[in-house]
Order: sequence, then structure tokens, then C-alpha cells
Amino acid sequence: MLSRLVLALALFPAALAQAQVSDLRLPEVANARALGMGGAYRATGLGAEATLGNPAALGLFKAYNADLTGAWDAASKAAFISTLVRDSVTSQLAAGVGYTILSEGHGAKRQTTNYTTLGLALPLAESFSLGVSGHYLSRKGLHAADAVTMDAGAIVRLGGVFTLGATANNLIDTKHPELPRSYGAEAALLAGAFNLAVDGRSELKKGAFNPTINTGLEYTIGNAVPLRGGYTYEGSTKTSYLSVGAGFASEGSGVDFAYRQELKGPGRLLVMSFRGQF
Repeated sequence: MLSRLVLALALFPAALAQAQVSDLRLPEVANARALGMGGAYRATGLGAEATLGNPAALGLFKAYNADLTGAWDAASKAAFISTLVRDSVTSQLAAGVGYTILSEGHGAKRQTTNYTTLGLALPLAESFSLGVSGHYLSRKGLHAADAVTMDAGAIVRLGGVFTLGATANNLIDTKHPELPRSYGAEAALLAGAFNLAVDGRSELKKGAFNPTINTGLEYTIGNAVPLRGGYTYEGSTKTSYLSVGAGFASEGSGVDFAYRQELKGPGRLLVMSFRGQF
């Protein structure tokens, strides 16, 4: 079984890279755990996905996590491949690194986007930490672009099971439509086998308030089988999604699956992640 898992891990990116893809936006790039919870993960710090959320959450738990994710939208044929690593063990300064590749369109309209992230978190007290992350976007093709931006965040832990966070995204104005400046707040209840999370953020444009809301929950059966569900509302497009997810884990490592259905629309996103904890 282990050899089959290793073979799948090696072949999955190559197979996915052959897909024709389009219309997948950077805010949707996350692993199966995060997407299975409706994209509500920024205050949880449960795994390597913390690299892409509130950077302060990188240091919530002492762990070394790595994962590989592939996603495909059955309606639009959109897809991405993402790798994430989080190290909060080696030093007091927790760090996360992420790399995503998106390939959009075909023929003369084809374009390839590379999105790289480096995040750092520094605990200032046992229950409070600050974080920053930098992002580099490089796009080749019809709409070529190069952009550098950054996020900042803070996390506070209350009573050992509650976390509250605040984030400011894309503080460097790149004028890139996929990297708008936005501000958000997030909260999570982390109670062992049961986790509940809510995220909210908005671009806060003058004269308009179009928040995006992510809500999700996770319940793990027997410390081995996580079940997830979530709901997302994107205010800028007035679009809603329902998500479900499941997986299998042993000592923090395993495989996760997620499915996200666009309500009143054709979007059907399928996600698979392999994750390891060391």
C-alpha cells in the first residue's frame, strides 16, 4: 500500500499538468483540508495550509508539515498543483513555503502562472503571535505579469481552544486583479476531534462592501478519519459554494479529498492532497 501511495504521489502532478485549465483564481488555491472546510482555515494553523492564510497561524502548533495538492474543476477544466511546507519546530521563528502553478486557457490564450509564498511567524507571548508573508506572482502568456506583494497578520489564543485572528492581504498595491488589497478577521474553535472555523474578508473599496465569508467544520473519527463540511459566499461575484471532504490519517500523515459545488452554477472542484507530519 505504501508503494502505491508513493507512486501516486509521483505521477499525480504529471497527469494533472496535461489538463486544459482556465478560470481558477488564486484565492481558491489551498489544500483539500482547507477547501473541504469551505476555505475557513486562516485561524486554525492545523497544517501546512497555514502558509497561505494568516501567516501568524504558522506558529500555533509545533510541527513540521508538508503536502502536495492537485485540484481540477470538472466544469471549466480549471486546475492547479500546489506544494506547501511548514516548519515551526526548528526555531522560535516559524516558517512556511508554498509554490503553486496554474495553467489557463489554450492556444493563443494560454497562460501559465507561478505563485510563490514565504511566510514567517514570531510568537511574542504564549498566546499571541505576529506574522508576515511575501508573495511573488509570475505569469507568462496572453496577460503576462510580474508582481510582488505581502500579507500581515496577528493571532491570539484564548482559553487554549479559541483562536482569533486579523489579516491584511496584498499590502503592496500591484494593481493586479487577482491580488486586491483586502482586510479580514477569523476565528476558530479547536477542541480535539472537533474543529469549527469562520473567516471573513473584504476589499473595502470606497462605496462598496462585498465580503467573502468562509465557514467550515471538521470532525475526526477515531483519530484517523476526518470528515469536513463548509460553505463559502463570495461577495464580489455574489457566488455561493458548498464543500465536503474526508480523508485518512495516521500520526498526522495521510491523504485528503474535497469536493466543492457552486450553487446555481456549473463549478465542481475536485481536490486531492497528500500530507505528511514529521
